[in-house]
Amino acid sequence: MIKFKNKKLAAIIGIIFILLFIVAAIWYFRNKNNLIGADILRINNIENIGVNKNLLITPEFLTKEEKEKLGVSSELKIQSLKRNSSGQVMVYKIIKSDNEVIYDLSQIN
Repeated sequence: MIKFKNKKLAAIIGIIFILLFIVAAIWYFRNKNNLIGADILRINNIENIGVNKNLLITPEFLTKEEKEKLGVSSELKIQSLKRNSSGQVMVYKIIKSDNEVIYDLSQIN
């Protein structure tokens, strides 16, 4: 009888640990997947509802050489928003703080 109770208790504790592990894994992966695009949207104060994901871009910044060609200080942080077919910058934005970085092309007027 004592051995049966210990086995039953061990089984219950094992099941509880397995359930806790499953809940923790679900919580972790659910939050991880939400952060893939959510950080980009959160930075620009955009809600996930109604955002055209085709307009989301990965920010690209000008190199020192490109800044020299434009005649601007190499210390400036400048985001390239559009390039022509040969790769030259057509549209750019000077970034004064990180929250000004464009991730959504619909923000460009």
